[in-house]
Amino acid sequence: MKKLIIALTASVVLGSGCTLIRDRQIDPRAGVDGYEPTLVTRPRPTAPNMFVDRNEFLFVDQEPIRLFRSRPKGEKETVEVVWALPARSNFTFAADGVRFTNPPPELKCKGSGKLFSCSFLMVPDRMMTYKYEVTVMDGQRRLQVLDPTVVSMP
Repeated sequence: MKKLIIALTASVVLGSGCTLIRDRQIDPRAGVDGYEPTLVTRPRPTAPNMFVDRNEFLFVDQEPIRLFRSRPKGEKETVEVVWALPARSNFTFAADGVRFTNPPPELKCKGSGKLFSCSFLMVPDRMMTYKYEVTVMDGQRRLQVLDPTVVSMP
């Protein structure tokens, strides 16, 4: 009898623990006190992720993208930003997937499929803001264009 009670108690505890974990994976903001940092990936400025909602609307996981210098002030520094789309989706970047409306110095962009990268020279000792547009395709259909910003910090 004692073994049966222990077994039942263990199964209830383990079962409820799995339910709690499963619920938290579905919504990392399950409580009213904010989100759970262990379940949410911190944005990486040089690797923004793109999301598509309702098969039409684009979102980037950080707006603006803030780039901080890693070299001493006054030195030239080139940075590369690589945007990514969901791996298991029909979405791909258009040929002109990322277009800057006010291009940064020495801008070079390339991409295909799920990844699109742009590298450019960060202006030393000045904060610069660059507007860009992201264009994503769903087969032959072009999704709504997104126009976020990149901020190069001094």
